Formats: sequence, structure tokens, C-alpha cells
Amino acid sequence: MTAVQRVVSEEGADRKMPPGVLLEGPVVDAKFLDSYIAFGIMVTGSIAALVWAFTQGIGWIEISVFVGTALCAFANPTAPRVPLSGVNPRDS
Repeated sequence: MTAVQRVVSEEGADRKMPPGVLLEGPVVDAKFLDSYIAFGIMVTGSIAALVWAFTQGIGWIEISVFVGTALCAFANPTAPRVPLSGVNPRDS
């Protein structure tokens, strides 16, 4: 007895990915480019922030803005968060 019983065509095989999931093609390439650009902007901004902090200094205004932003972002950690794609994984 062999491990392979029969060969099934691609159309007859069960779907392993949900409909609409893309693994290759121009849309995936465009998303990778978009992600690379966003990552580059974040890294550049982080480096610029460190340069600015060490050259200009950090005062009470910067610290209070940081604390205020952190309090607003984490005020209600149990609130449902919807990702930017608009699809909430909890709804699945």
C-alpha cells in the first residue's frame, strides 16, 4: 500500500485558504511595497526622534504630551479594536 491513494485535480481539492486571500501576484507585491515604505518611514522617524531628543533636549511639554497620548491610547484596554483592514477577527 502506498501513502498516496489517488491524485485529485486542483479544482477538486479542498480549499485551504478562505476566499479572497491572495498569496502572490501584483496586489501582494503592491502591499509589500506599501509595507516597506511604511516601515522605512517609521524607522526614519524613530531615528530622527532620537537625534532631536539628544540635540534639543526633552522638557515637561514633551513628557506631558507623551503621557497624555499613552493615557488616551490605553485608557480602556478592553475596548474592541478594529484593525485598519476593517475586518474584525473576533467576528469570524
